[in-house]
Amino acid sequence: MAVVGISMVYLSLLDPNTHKLLTDTTNGLSTSGILPIDKTFLGTQKADIKGLAGKFTDICGNNQIMDSYEEPASTSVSLTINNLDPATTNKLLGLAKGSGMAYYEQAQKPLVGLVVAAPAYNGQETVYYAFPNGRLSKPNQNLDTNTSTKKNVEFDIFDFEALGFDGYNGNKYGIYLSTDSSFTVDAMFKDMYPEYTGSGTVAPSTSTAMPAEKA
Repeated sequence: MAVVGISMVYLSLLDPNTHKLLTDTTNGLSTSGILPIDKTFLGTQKADIKGLAGKFTDICGNNQIMDSYEEPASTSVSLTINNLDPATTNKLLGLAKGSGMAYYEQAQKPLVGLVVAAPAYNGQETVYYAFPNGRLSKPNQNLDTNTSTKKNVEFDIFDFEALGFDGYNGNKYGIYLSTDSSFTVDAMFKDMYPEYTGSGTVAPSTSTAMPAEKA
């Protein structure tokens, strides 16, 4: 199925010991546990998903290829968010204050959930790529001076590494379709995280329209 762009990204934090969704604003990202990356954060530019499947290795015998098996996949997402606030960024990366004022990495990295929603080419449904368990990092920060003709804006660029998820029988990702008869965004998050009790989580548009042309 052809998809067009990104209509919404959702992030969440899990308890590092129980792997349950954190549903509070102190330890988690919201009272429902789910944070839509909406207009508050100026949305998401890019979610480059790689490694949904591993490579096949041939089994040879009698001078023939008899069979093949699939190597484990290394599933990752390169994520570019336009303007994520510092408090949320610090939670997702596991940065906290020490005895002074500085934020720095703690020994235990947080567990992060990620869902990327993309409208289908037909403009009538949405495909959701769900990675319920993983870790987020921000390995680089590029800074360039402004010039007399240009502001050099550096957006928030993260690397997400998916981990196995018990709810998916140890698999790293699942795909949801908005056209399934029982689908709602809330039902999807309940399927991912049984402890999810939220309602009315922001649902993305199925529109594939391009940005309006400037006058």
